[in-house]
Amino acid sequence: MGGPAGLLRALRRRAGRRRPRAARRDHLPGRFRAAQRRSRPRRGPLGGVRPSGAPGLHPARRQQLRGALARHRRSFDLAVLHVLTDATLDHLRELAPDATFDVRRYRPNVVLDGDDSGFTENGWPGRGITLGDGPELKVSITVMRCVMTTLAQSDLPADVDTLRTIAKHNRLEIPGMGVWACAGVYADVTAGGSVSVGDAYVVS
Repeated sequence: MGGPAGLLRALRRRAGRRRPRAARRDHLPGRFRAAQRRSRPRRGPLGGVRPSGAPGLHPARRQQLRGALARHRRSFDLAVLHVLTDATLDHLRELAPDATFDVRRYRPNVVLDGDDSGFTENGWPGRGITLGDGPELKVSITVMRCVMTTLAQSDLPADVDTLRTIAKHNRLEIPGMGVWACAGVYADVTAGGSVSVGDAYVVS
């Protein structure tokens, strides 16, 4: 380069070069454009109902949900217990007779029967439940349902109509989390004890 002067001329030439323009979408190779299209979030098959961490959730909505989850979180997802009633399952079966509303889809810790009908748990947040002569529970929020419950498991087939039915007939506002398709409730244990199949329960 002939010493400092040559180096300076070389730097000037480099500085004077035009920067390469960013490739426009129509200049991208066909395979790249196809991959780019596939990577974009798509509207799910359930009318916009998605699991909480799905890519299709708006960033602001996802951040709102994360904050709400953090406020509820202990060493469990949202609560110690997930409680579901036969009344809710029976009501869902009436609404969609061809769908497979099997309790195993929802994996509750406690299943309660009784004479109530409809989505009876909807009115339980903030109330207490006493199981038999021992455990006492405090209901926190209704349970948000996602596409995981529609997947095939054991001898249960995949069935998106189960979530579609809940989303159509039981969308609820959960404080700080927005509106969700719900079935069942989360609860925390406020007093310990033993419980057996067939024990009576009281909602207070």
